Amino acid sequence: MPETDDQSEIYTRASKSQRKRDAHALQQLGARLVAARPTQVAALALDETLHDAIVMARGIRSHGALRRQMQLIGKLMRDADAEAIATALDQDAQHDQAGVARMHAAERWRERLIADQDAYAQWRERFGEQNAARVEELLPAARAELARGERGRRYRDLFRHLRTVLEEESDSSENQP
Repeated sequence: MPETDDQSEIYTRASKSQRKRDAHALQQLGARLVAARPTQVAALALDETLHDAIVMARGIRSHGALRRQMQLIGKLMRDADAEAIATALDQDAQHDQAGVARMHAAERWRERLIADQDAYAQWRERFGEQNAARVEELLPAARAELARGERGRRYRDLFRHLRTVLEEESDSSENQP
């Protein structure tokens, strides 16, 4: 029995369950946009009404009103390029994770440098004389502060310098082919 155009359309159209899954996925992406930093959202090419809905959702405190607003955002997301938005948010999240990892590495280096005399030689060998000179300058003052039970300015300055050097190293390694 030959199929008519109506019957073939029924089988090629997405099921109601699939359409609901897609709508929920767009709402979840919208929730990620609401949770994202305003600068991240501003950097994306979003429709003005979608951008306004996201900004408005940040100010809503009522659970029911927020749920309705998220449904509106999901509806507005149908017209947006969801894949590009998700990719941009994922890249920002990876960038943020890399920054946190560099901060943790700087903290570990600071603790090693303060506690272990040999760590300075390792730092100098890995990052060069120029960066080691500033560490050598800050290290005695940071150790003295820590010995007094303080975590003062030199302790923080040492961390900032270590973090800066690690950021420069990661930036230069990313730019190399």
